[in-house]
Amino acid sequence: MNDSSSMMKTGLATTDFWDSQNSAYKLQVIDDTDPIISFMGMLNFSAINSCFEVGCFPGGYLAYLGKQGLEVNGIDFSNRVLSELLPFYKNNGFRVGLFLEGDFFKMDIQKTFDLVCSFGFIEHFENWKEVIDLHSKLLTSGGYLVITTPNFRGKWQNLIHKYLDKKNYNRHYIPAMQPTLWKLYLEQNGFTVLKSGFFGKFDFWVEEEPPLYFKPAIVLLRRLKPLLKKILSDNNEAYSPYCGIIARKK
Repeated sequence: MNDSSSMMKTGLATTDFWDSQNSAYKLQVIDDTDPIISFMGMLNFSAINSCFEVGCFPGGYLAYLGKQGLEVNGIDFSNRVLSELLPFYKNNGFRVGLFLEGDFFKMDIQKTFDLVCSFGFIEHFENWKEVIDLHSKLLTSGGYLVITTPNFRGKWQNLIHKYLDKKNYNRHYIPAMQPTLWKLYLEQNGFTVLKSGFFGKFDFWVEEEPPLYFKPAIVLLRRLKPLLKKILSDNNEAYSPYCGIIARKK
C-alpha cells in the first residue's frame, strides 16, 4: 500500500464544522434496525475481541459493538471523547480500551485490533486510498475492516444532495463513494472482500434546509418517502442511502 507518511490530508470538512456538528449529538446505542448494523450482520461478533473506530464520536455504532461484548477503542477530533463518550461506555458496562482525541493522521497508534471500522469518514478525503491504508495498519492479521459512507453518487441521491443539500454535498468527495473501487484496491493489497456494495431502503436527509425555492421539492420528497421505501427494492446504487465494504486482512 502507499506510504501514508507522505500523503496530503485533503479533508473537505473543516474542524469548525465538526466542532459545530459534535456539539449537537446525543450519546446513544444504535439499535438493530439501523441499515449499517444490518450491513454488519454477517460478522460473528463472538469471535472478535477488540474493535477500533476511526472518527468514533458520537459513538453509536461503536456502542452497539460494545454491547456485543467487543472491547471498544477509537479516535476523534471531538473534545467530548474523553470527557463524555468514555464515561458513557464505562457506565454501560462495555469493555473499554484505548481512546484518543486528536488528528488521526498525526497519531502513532502502536496497538492493533481485530476489527477496524469507520462510518462516514473516508469520503471527506480526496486521497481515500491512503486513508484506507491507515485503517489497515491498525488491523491484526486475519482482522476485519468495515467501511461505510453515505451514497451521494448514485443518480437519485446525487440529485437530491447536489441541489437540496449543497453545503453538505460539497464537504464530501463524491468519487470516493465507490465500493467497487474499494474492493479492487483492497484485493490488490491482500484482503479478502466478504461483502461490498450499496445498501438500505430509499432514504435521504439534509444537513441544512435548502433555499426557499427548493422547499417544495423537499416537502414533496418527505411526503413520498414512506411510499418510496415500500415500493423500491433495497440495495440499489441509484437511490440506497449507503455504500460499504467488509473485508478480511490476510
